[in-house]
Amino acid sequence: MPTDVALAVLFGALLHATWNTLVKASADKLTLTVLVCCAAGLWSIPAVLIGMKTAVLFAEEPFKVLLSSLAARTQL
Repeated sequence: MPTDVALAVLFGALLHATWNTLVKASADKLTLTVLVCCAAGLWSIPAVLIGMKTAVLFAEEPFKVLLSSLAARTQL
């Protein structure tokens, strides 16, 4: 497994354990859960935007291969 993937998985586990501990220790579990979810949503916006840009870069080549393969198999 690549190091960056392992670190991302460990970081996700750390985040999950942290928010789980915070919610269990809180007197008002619902409010804290809503706040944690909203913070996670806001925090993920840049990651999603960066990920979309990266995904588009990597997705171009497979689509070109797929389309050229389909074009070679069909006679238009």
